[in-house]
Amino acid sequence: MKIPDGAYLGSSDDPFRYLSGEEARPFSGRVEVLTAEGAGLLLVREGECIAACYREKDRELRGGDAITYLMQRKGEGRGEPRFIQYRYTPDEVAVAEKYCLNRGFSTQKKGISRPGPGGRIEEGALSRLVELPGVRAVLVFFEGFPIQSLGDMDPEQAAAAGEDFLRAARKMSRDIHVGEPQQVTLEGDRGIFIIIHDGDLSLCVMAEADAHLGLLRLALKSLQQKVTLGG
Repeated sequence: MKIPDGAYLGSSDDPFRYLSGEEARPFSGRVEVLTAEGAGLLLVREGECIAACYREKDRELRGGDAITYLMQRKGEGRGEPRFIQYRYTPDEVAVAEKYCLNRGFSTQKKGISRPGPGGRIEEGALSRLVELPGVRAVLVFFEGFPIQSLGDMDPEQAAAAGEDFLRAARKMSRDIHVGEPQQVTLEGDRGIFIIIHDGDLSLCVMAEADAHLGLLRLALKSLQQKVTLGG
């Protein structure tokens, strides 16, 4: 996997204006960082820097540390860095985000367990789930708030969407008298979204459109039998 080329837009001495989100069309893409001492990159999605890295000599900074260093360096007046901007499509952003996530460049705290109510799922069980072919990410959430997450997703956005999805499924289940939903699946031309709910917590899986749906359902059922999510 390599990071996409994108569409060249030019260079600037102040990339941080791209990150304000105040433009009519917030910038999404790659910003190459060039200094006299080293080089790096910023990955921006709709005005938000979601990944970063910077290297010089024997120093390598990733994620938020890279952003902090570059902002501090800019304020010190040690020679202005050059920032070369490349615009990405949404699909290119997704590819680049996965590339950066695999290398530890993310500025977001993905893959970190968070405190929450009731039970938790062992990190090893989540890791085995996210390693299945085609799986992008897994998330445990409670009433729209993320508790644990692994993989390539925005936990806050996915948790909120998952809660809305569950509520709609419950209403439909009541309307057609089929009982409480045990597993809810949304299949789109760009991916699959599956949720199971037990006790206080819900577990969702995001996967590629060509992932083996039967295998995913079997893995989720097996995990549900071994772990009481809210216990």
